[in-house]
Amino acid sequence: MPAVTTHYIFHALSPLHFGTGVAVGAIDLPISRETNTRLPNAPGSGIKGVVKDILRGQYGQPDDAKQFRHALGAEPGEQDAERAQGAVSFGDGLLLAFPVRSLAGVFAWVTSPYAIHRLRRFTAACPAAPNVSVGQAVTTAQALMVGPQNGAKKAYLHDLALTVDSDARSTDAARALGDALAALIFPGDAGTPTVDDERKNFARRFAVVSDEDLVHLSTVGCEVRMRNSLELESKRVKDGALWSEEYAPVETIFWGAVMADHINGQDGATTLNRFCRALGSERIAQFGGKATVGKGLARIVIVPAEPSTVMPETVASAGGAAANRNTSPAPTPTPVAARPGIGERVVYPR
Repeated sequence: MPAVTTHYIFHALSPLHFGTGVAVGAIDLPISRETNTRLPNAPGSGIKGVVKDILRGQYGQPDDAKQFRHALGAEPGEQDAERAQGAVSFGDGLLLAFPVRSLAGVFAWVTSPYAIHRLRRFTAACPAAPNVSVGQAVTTAQALMVGPQNGAKKAYLHDLALTVDSDARSTDAARALGDALAALIFPGDAGTPTVDDERKNFARRFAVVSDEDLVHLSTVGCEVRMRNSLELESKRVKDGALWSEEYAPVETIFWGAVMADHINGQDGATTLNRFCRALGSERIAQFGGKATVGKGLARIVIVPAEPSTVMPETVASAGGAAANRNTSPAPTPTPVAARPGIGERVVYPR
């Protein structure tokens, strides 16, 4: 039975720390990053744990305890006979848009072609990003540009001076991408004042940079704060109690996959639809570490599953050769109210 997959949006509303423990380096407590790209990420285990805590007792059905256990797994202390794997799993949050300070316009949300390429594997509602060379930026946001009215423009993002690509095809592609991402990140009915304001704010700060420049900006653009611990009586710093912590900055935006497996006779589509209804359109909660010092506040939006598409029959195997997969259609899901302008459900045959 195929697993049903949709995706979520994860938007930091305060500095965010998904840590990896003590490190040997310039930063004592760094944030989690992908090994191969060095881009910040949000571990799916930490997100699922918070979502599970949010949804305790909120399924709203007579058998809500059973459905809760089926979707998100057994609770600690339950008998072994009752323990079971949850059907719903969360993938790691992958970087979608990173906020960096800008000489003009205060700050910019930047993404890159590779960051968008990864999202497009899960939703056809996201258009392709324009090609960008190192040292360039593509944006339609006049607020980010510096330069003469009829001359070459620059975008000064953190420590980079990027030349703005004025090619019409690139700017049109950036505009279409910015509008699509704004609708994905801030779902709701167009014409609603708060929704329109959020989408316009995103579009006027949006820029596409090269993959290399995104890695650089997401490394130097994270917050690093010094912390200490004081002696109770003297209020002096304890010996060795001075350390540094890294945070993904406010307004960092991630996305990730949510998958529902066919377990214990219940198909994944039904489980995922029930899960989306229980969570609602979006939730704001605390994620990651350093909660007692005001860190980790974020909003999470689960994109409801829409009419399914099947992954292509020919996919690259682990060894690089093509391999055929079974592409039989998945069971028809229970309908869920769809949000306008966001992606389709993707079904991965096994």
